[in-house]
Amino acid sequence: MEQLLSQLAARESDAALRRRAGRKRSLWLTATGVVGFGILAAPALLGQKVTEGRKVEFAEHYDPPREQQMKWHVQGAKAEPLDREGQRLLITDARSETFRETGEGELIVEAPQAIFERTQRSINSAGPIHVQTADGSFSIEGEGFLWLQSTSTLFISNRVHTIVYPALAAGTNTPSPPVDRSDTNRVDVFSRQFEFQADTGRGDYEGDIRVTGENFNLTSEHLEVVLPVEQRRLETVTALTNVVIDYQLDHDTVHATGERADYSVATGLAKITVNPTWSSQQREGRGDELVLDRTNKIFQANGHALLKLPAEGFKDSGFLPPDVTIETNHFVEITCSNYVFQTNLAVFNDNVHVTETTNGQPRGTMTCSRMTGRFAGTNQLQTLLAETNVVFRQEDNLFTGQQALFAATNGALEMTGEPAWQSGKREGKGDRLLAFLRQKELQALGHAWMRLPATELGESMPATAEQSKPRPRTQKAPLDPRFAPLEFEVETPRRPSSRLLDSGRSGSSGEQFAEIFSHDYSLLPDAARFVGGVRIVHPQMDWTCEQMTVKNEAGGKKNVNMLAEKQVAFVLNNDKGDTLRGACDQATYQYQVTPAVTNDLLKMTGNPVLQTTNGTLRNRIIILDRSHNKLVAPGKYVMRGTVPQGTNAPALPNFKFVK
Repeated sequence: MEQLLSQLAARESDAALRRRAGRKRSLWLTATGVVGFGILAAPALLGQKVTEGRKVEFAEHYDPPREQQMKWHVQGAKAEPLDREGQRLLITDARSETFRETGEGELIVEAPQAIFERTQRSINSAGPIHVQTADGSFSIEGEGFLWLQSTSTLFISNRVHTIVYPALAAGTNTPSPPVDRSDTNRVDVFSRQFEFQADTGRGDYEGDIRVTGENFNLTSEHLEVVLPVEQRRLETVTALTNVVIDYQLDHDTVHATGERADYSVATGLAKITVNPTWSSQQREGRGDELVLDRTNKIFQANGHALLKLPAEGFKDSGFLPPDVTIETNHFVEITCSNYVFQTNLAVFNDNVHVTETTNGQPRGTMTCSRMTGRFAGTNQLQTLLAETNVVFRQEDNLFTGQQALFAATNGALEMTGEPAWQSGKREGKGDRLLAFLRQKELQALGHAWMRLPATELGESMPATAEQSKPRPRTQKAPLDPRFAPLEFEVETPRRPSSRLLDSGRSGSSGEQFAEIFSHDYSLLPDAARFVGGVRIVHPQMDWTCEQMTVKNEAGGKKNVNMLAEKQVAFVLNNDKGDTLRGACDQATYQYQVTPAVTNDLLKMTGNPVLQTTNGTLRNRIIILDRSHNKLVAPGKYVMRGTVPQGTNAPALPNFKFVK
C-alpha cells in the first residue's frame, strides 16, 4: 500500500491522471465518497496537533445566514501519529458525514483504519472502505483506497462493489424516503478498480466488470458513470468494449452484444451501438442501434434492422405453402428501417422486406411499408398484418394490395385495398382476396374478375381475322328475351384494367385468353366456382348465368367440365364463322381429349332454346356435339325459321341435325 500511495500521490501534477479522468469511464454510484474524505484535509485539521490515543472529531458550518447548520462532521475513535512531525496520522474507526444547507444528510463514509497525509493532503488505506448516500440510494465498498484532495480524486484498488437503487437514484433533490433493503429492484456493480473525479462528476470502473439487476446482466471491460456532485444524482452510465447484456423480456432472454452501451436515468433506456447484435433462443437480429426499455419491457432495433427466425414459426400461419418441408436451415428473414418487440408483439416499420430462405436461397418474399406480428410463446406466429403497397411473391404466385392479414387460426391470407393476384398466366382481382394456402384455395369476393388462357375453359379453335374483330353492337334484337344479357353486356364487357398482364383476348405471343366476371369466385387446383352475375368472354363462346362450376379433372386442360346454372345464355362460334345462341336454366359443357376420341359436348336442359339467324330450336333437351357438328334433340322438338329459296326445310348452319 505504501508503494501505491507514493505512486498515486506523485501523479497529482502528472497529466496522465487528467487523461485518465477524461476517459469518462464509470458507474453511477460512488462519487459521494470523495467529498466525505475530502474534509479531512480542511485547514481546521491541518492546524491542529494530534496526540496518540486521542479521540478525533471535527466539524464545519455553512456561512451566514446558515451558520447554525453543520456542513460536515468527521470523527474517529482514536488517532496515532506515524512520524515525529505528526504529518502522517493513523485514524481508527473513521466516519465522515456531509449535510446540505437544509440539514438533509448527503454522504456517510466509513473506514476501520485510514492514514492521513497532512502534507500531501491525502487519505489512504490498504483496508476496506464503505461509502453511501444518506438516503441509501447509493453505496460502494472495496479494499485499498486513496483520496487526493488536490485533484478531488478517489481511487479504490480492489474488490469494488457498488449497489444502486434506481428508483431513488433517478429522483430529484427533494428528501427521499429510507430505502427498502428488501427491494429486489436494485443494481449491483462489481469491478476490480474504481476511480472518481469529483470536479467532473465522472467515475470509472475497470477490470472484470459485472452488473446485475432484477431482469438483466451486463459485462464489459470498462464502465463509466456521470454523477455530478452538485446534484448528487446519477445521470448516465456507459459500458465500453466487449459489452454483453442478457435482458429478460417476459418469457424470453435477449442476449445482446456490442462495443458500447449507454444508459440514461432520465429516459430509463439502454442503447447498444457499434456493431450491435442480439439473439433469443432461435431468433437473432441486428441494427445500427439496439434499445432496451427495462421499465416497459420493450426491445427495439433502429437502422438497417434485421430479424431472422426459423420458418417453423410461420408454418401454420398461411405464409408458407402447405407442402413445404421445414428443414433445419429453413428461415424467414425480415429487414426494415426499425422494429419493436413488446410482450409477444412485433412492429416493423419502413421498407419492410420478408424473405423465406432455404440454404440461403430465397423461396418467397413480401414487401410493405409496415408490418405487425403477434406471437404465441417465442416463435409461433399468430397473426401478421402488412400495410401499404403490399407485394407478396411465392414461386409463380403474386399478390398485391394495400393490406394483407395472415391468420394462423385458419391459415388464411386476406388482402384488401384494390387487391390483385397472378399465378402463372392466370390473374384476377376483387374487393377482397382470401388465400387459404393450406388448402391451395383462392377466393375473390365482390366485383370479382379473372383472366386465364382460353384453353382452360375448353379448346380454343383458331380464330379468323374476321372473328378477332369486336362483334358489332348493331345486331337485331333477339327473339328470346333471355338473350338480352348477351346482346348488351357480353359482346362489349366492361373489363377492369389489370396491373399484372395486358388485357385483351389475345396475348402478345398470340395466345388466346378468356375473362370471367362475377360477384364472387373460389379457385382450387382442379376446380373453380363462380357466383352472382357470372359473365364469360371466350374466343369461341360467351356466357351469362347466375352461377358456374368449372372442373379440370385428370388430364388438365384436356378434360374440362363446366356447369352453368340459372338464367343461362350463351353465344357459340365455330371455325367457319357460324354463330349459335342458346338460353336455358342449366347447361353442361364437356371437353375431353383421349387417344381414342375427342368430345366437345354442350347439353342444355330447363326450357332450352337454340337460335340462329334463320331459325330457332326448342326441346326438353338439346345437345350440341361440336366435335362432330351435330345437334341432338331427343323426343319431340319444334324448329321454326326462314326457308332459303330452292329448299324444302330450314337449316342450321354447318351442323348436322339428329333426332
